[in-house]
Amino acid sequence: MRYFTAAWHRGELADAEVDAVREVYRRRLEALAPRLPPPVRKLATALNLHDATVRQLALDPGSRTLRLGLRCGDSQTGHFDLDLRYGGVHLGRADVPRLRAMAQEAEAVLYDEVDVAPSGYVHRLLLWPYRELDIVFARLALHRRAAGGRPGP
Repeated sequence: MRYFTAAWHRGELADAEVDAVREVYRRRLEALAPRLPPPVRKLATALNLHDATVRQLALDPGSRTLRLGLRCGDSQTGHFDLDLRYGGVHLGRADVPRLRAMAQEAEAVLYDEVDVAPSGYVHRLLLWPYRELDIVFARLALHRRAAGGRPGP
């Protein structure tokens, strides 16, 4: 994580630093948004993954595709399922078992960040218990539906 680190989440930073992190990331997204393809822009600016749980993770190393299914939302705003399909994923052999283990152990997504990478884009996730997952990808497709299979907002 570059912005919303475990130290940031644990409250190890001064209040001014906490606020500065939010502002720096907001400005970064503002600068990037016009250059991002619509699905990546939506992930970065319109979806709140805080407290999402991992429903599914499927990796196809041959086609360099990663599918991540999340249950997002809360009782106040409503729950929805978000299916993310990352294409052109850059993962080394050692990353595959680590990725699967992290998905199985993860209790929730604490925070996420979207940024550009030399080979496309990166989706960084801070998971509970404190684990970081960086997904470097070239393409993204996403599908959102209300929990239970109904179309979502």
